[in-house]
Amino acid sequence: MLRPVPQDLVPESVVGHPALDEPFVRAVLAAPTAGKIPAINRYLAEVIARDTGIDDVPEVRAALDALRAGSPGPALRQRVRHLVERYRQGIREGRESLERVHAASGIVAALDPDPIKGSGEVFGAASYTLRASHHRVQYIVLQRCRDCAVSQERWRSAVDDTVLGRCRGGAVTHSRLASPIKGDRIDQGQTHVDLRSNHVRLPLIDGEGAEKARRRRGEGAEKARRTSRGGRGRVEKRG
Repeated sequence: MLRPVPQDLVPESVVGHPALDEPFVRAVLAAPTAGKIPAINRYLAEVIARDTGIDDVPEVRAALDALRAGSPGPALRQRVRHLVERYRQGIREGRESLERVHAASGIVAALDPDPIKGSGEVFGAASYTLRASHHRVQYIVLQRCRDCAVSQERWRSAVDDTVLGRCRGGAVTHSRLASPIKGDRIDQGQTHVDLRSNHVRLPLIDGEGAEKARRRRGEGAEKARRTSRGGRGRVEKRG
């Protein structure tokens, strides 16, 4: 299995940009791991809320406080969902902007109990709402860090899933290996090749197939002898 190669986290076009001096961004760049994804979601949620002017909305403020405290819950997430629906209704009535719908949807995603799943929607919302140039630079770099972390996490999970031998309580188990049939060394449905005689045999279970083969060979030989004796007798009589 191939290990993913880390990509360049900072594009050449933004190397040295002041936006990357933000302590949080520098910490993520130093170690872009899956454990940082919840904090990335929280950071972007705060930036989205500020950039779109919804950071003082009660539902959003409560969500951001919960994200900082590390205690978002389903009830709070549902409250922000209702806010999204109100914004959508406002669009239909011509009194609300699509930008605020995306922003509130990003807050909902940041509250997702699965941070990796939620992060995709958070970055999607950020791509529609961030206006300040320094926030756009941070968004680009944090997205690369997020992608790198997710790639590494999926690679580790794939490696774990393909390990057949696991040591449990001092015993090694091979749960994914097929168990033999009736204790035979040759599984049913497999073909066994005897390299010494270059002969291919079908699997034999309990020796029953071998016994039938021997009986057939014996019957064939006996028939041949009878035929041979009968032929000689007829020849002698004609003479």
